[in-house]
Amino acid sequence: MPQALSICRPQAGITLCLRIADGFWARLRGLMWTSGPKPGEAMLLRHCASVHTCFLFAPLDLAYLDRDGTIVRLVPKLRPWRVSHCLHAAHTLELQGGAIAALGLSVGQRIMPCGEDGA
Repeated sequence: MPQALSICRPQAGITLCLRIADGFWARLRGLMWTSGPKPGEAMLLRHCASVHTCFLFAPLDLAYLDRDGTIVRLVPKLRPWRVSHCLHAAHTLELQGGAIAALGLSVGQRIMPCGEDGA
C-alpha cells in the first residue's frame, strides 16, 4: 500500500492528503478500478511522466511536476481510456477531475510536502 503524507501550497492555504506510489506495481495499478481520488486527496506517481486512465470510472486532473515539485504541465479532466505524458516531468500528481480549477493550480507553481517551507 502506498505511504501517505500531506502536501501544501502555503501561499494559497491548500493542503491535500497524498498517497505515494513509487514502485512499479503501485504506479501501474494507480487508481485503476476506482472513481479516482476524493476531494482533498491526490496520488503522487514518483518517477513517472506518463499516465493511463484504463479501468478508471471518472476523469482525472493531472499535474506533471519537475524534481523540485514545480508544475510543468496541467491536464484537466483526462477521460477514462486515455494516455497522457510530459517529457519534462519527473513525477505526476493525479487529482479528482475538476481539482485543477478548484484549487487554482497553474504551471510554474510549486507543490511541496508540508513543513518543507516552515509551514
